[in-house]
Amino acid sequence: MVEDIAPEWVGPMEAAVDGPGSFAERAERVIGLLTQPEDQDLSRLHSALHWFALNDDRVRAAVDGDYRRRRQCFVRLFQVPADEHAGAFDPVPPGTALAAADGLAALRSLDPAVDPEATVRILVAGLAGPAVRRHP
Repeated sequence: MVEDIAPEWVGPMEAAVDGPGSFAERAERVIGLLTQPEDQDLSRLHSALHWFALNDDRVRAAVDGDYRRRRQCFVRLFQVPADEHAGAFDPVPPGTALAAADGLAALRSLDPAVDPEATVRILVAGLAGPAVRRHP
């Protein structure tokens, strides 16, 4: 099941990150994808996959592989400003942090007053800004 649906949620993210443009342009595409509302069926599917991953080694391996692929996508996103600043910082920590926060759009299902776009935008800018400022 993970292999069947991964192209729907990993493929577009890879295309957004690996497409042309500056970090700001790529980040905008990523923010757009991360803040799309998750419908109830997809939300249930994600919940079920995580539950099964806790109880089945095969599902855990598949979910882990999918997560690694998404995390690498976010690392590649932050590789762009690292390259723009001559390797001034390691893109792995901010990429990993964004991967851990993936799913913030689901916050709206918990509290409709939450603005997922503002939340993700602040997170992306916050992860990139200090790393670039630390290494002129």
